[in-house]
Amino acid sequence: MSLEARWRAAAEVTDVLADPPRPPVVGFEGYVPEPCVLHPEQVRTYPFAGLLPEELRERIYAWEDQLEEEGEEDEEDEGEYAGAGGTAGSVGYQYDLSIPPGWRVGGYASWHTTDPARMDCASCATPMELLLTVDSSEWDGGSASWRPVEEAGLHPHPHAVPTQVIVGRAGELNLFACPSDPAHPHRWSIQ
Repeated sequence: MSLEARWRAAAEVTDVLADPPRPPVVGFEGYVPEPCVLHPEQVRTYPFAGLLPEELRERIYAWEDQLEEEGEEDEEDEGEYAGAGGTAGSVGYQYDLSIPPGWRVGGYASWHTTDPARMDCASCATPMELLLTVDSSEWDGGSASWRPVEEAGLHPHPHAVPTQVIVGRAGELNLFACPSDPAHPHRWSIQ
């Protein structure tokens, strides 16, 4: 995979192109973003559960188990069915509270497909920081926590994929940068 990141200052962009340039050869249409409007939001993120201290991770798992049990009891009392996504109203650290879906700048990387991996700079061995996440969707049907209010009740596809970019098998691409020197080569992972 070839990945190129370019830096430019917003002040240098004088005329916005009506028809942005497209690469001559891509190999898969899902790698070229569709023009769309961005509505950035500042969101606090928390580390991937597998990177937390064991004691804290166990406390979170116990809390999730308790919420799930309470949700199952409520469903039995009310005769509700939550479907494949878990109990109605259940909340999970990983998918509801720590790392939101969607395209993000900074924050924490998700390692939900692989175990967490060290991302050290190949030039200076400094631990790298997450620069950008390119996600295949902005939200999914399994977690309503990150779904925009204006999209309540809509099906995730096509509403949650405004860029039409598909990473791997509907995953995400995490791009890491060296905090010591931005000119050092970037690293990436696909989750």
